[in-house]
Amino acid sequence: MRPYIEEITTRFLGEMEVAGSPADLMQAFALPLPSLVICELLGVPFEDQPEFQRRSDTMLDVFVAREQQAQNTLEMNAYMQSLVNRHRQDPGDDILGMLIRDHADELTDEGAARHRQHLAGCRPRDDSEHDRAGHLAAPAASRSACSEYATTRR
Repeated sequence: MRPYIEEITTRFLGEMEVAGSPADLMQAFALPLPSLVICELLGVPFEDQPEFQRRSDTMLDVFVAREQQAQNTLEMNAYMQSLVNRHRQDPGDDILGMLIRDHADELTDEGAARHRQHLAGCRPRDDSEHDRAGHLAAPAASRSACSEYATTRR
């Protein structure tokens, strides 16, 4: 997992450097990083991650109209059901694969429907968890970037 996190960290920091100053560390790094790590842990395919990120952001956006939230929730539920179905066919080394391998007889469609949003990290028990992860990542990223910058400039 560490190499993956280092890879996306380097990519985000590189993209911010290319974009130039000023950089919004929260939007460009600290908020998307936890979501991408969740995608990797869960087993969301790389090509699905931007859409997964968009749906997750919509679920956490308190300014989105109820009708749009409801539609987004239906779409996320359908996506998560399709992800569970894909993992049933070919369980990977991720969390969904592990759950299917270890608990296939207990994992009904109804049970998956009840838990899929929490599995996806789309709707944390406390909606501030996603934002809190971003706020924790920002200072660490800043320290890391400054340290790396100092090391490469010597």
